[in-house]
Amino acid sequence: MRKKLNKAISQYGINSKEVRKISDELDRKIAEYYKSIEHIKYPPNSKMLEYKNISYKKLKEITIKNKRFPTVIEWNKIAKEKGYLSHLSIEYMMKTNWNDLRVKTLREFNIEI
Repeated sequence: MRKKLNKAISQYGINSKEVRKISDELDRKIAEYYKSIEHIKYPPNSKMLEYKNISYKKLKEITIKNKRFPTVIEWNKIAKEKGYLSHLSIEYMMKTNWNDLRVKTLREFNIEI
């Protein structure tokens, strides 16, 4: 697929419809792969599991305090300053995306979405 994309770029140019079509197909295949992999199981005494739990707990505390879920930029700033996991790490460990995590958290506390 990568070779096919590179060939199309060489033949049609980076901004062509043909390249966009192949690129979109590649994106779909990557997304399918990540949806198909199993959720990583961390041992109960894992530091990563502990960091995830601490970070998500803080994320929920901020949500309750502000009555809204933080944006990616807001959270990443807090995470960097206070030593929590970034939004990407949380997404990966919880096998979800930021918006789905936002909806889940807001529903958990009956905060209007």
